[in-house]
Amino acid sequence: MLQRSPSKKPPTVSAPAARKARYRQRLRDCRIVPADFDVGEAEIDLLIRTGWLSERECNDRRQIGRALKAMLAEAAHK
Repeated sequence: MLQRSPSKKPPTVSAPAARKARYRQRLRDCRIVPADFDVGEAEIDLLIRTGWLSERECNDRRQIGRALKAMLAEAAHK
């Protein structure tokens, strides 16, 4: 009797698993360092005064994070 050979499909990876794998690879490559810290009123005021953040963005966590990242990146290249 003939038997069908097992198909060799590539393993399917879910989107969350793929995202986590990319994140872990960036950690191994030292391209990102997770940082979790409090940003207070004084720090946000500094970002606004120095032009890294607009007043209307001061309540948006993502915009604050982007402003901090941009400020640090510029400081690192000087």
